[in-house]
Amino acid sequence: ATQYVDERGKPLAPNGSLWAIEGISSQDGKVFGRMAHSERIVSRLYTNTPSVPDAGLFWGAVRYFS
Repeated sequence: ATQYVDERGKPLAPNGSLWAIEGISSQDGKVFGRMAHSERIVSRLYTNTPSVPDAGLFWGAVRYFS
């Protein structure tokens, strides 16, 4: 479903993932999983990209399946 890419859109595997895979989904599209590294969200890590540490996708899934 998603890949790690460089600034030109070329696949990039920073963590050694096969085919630069970052996220996968089931064939019917109902299940989506991704390799998020929320532990890396710290102040000033991404100085040119606004980021807000949250787990919205996770909590949305919890609400949906509850």
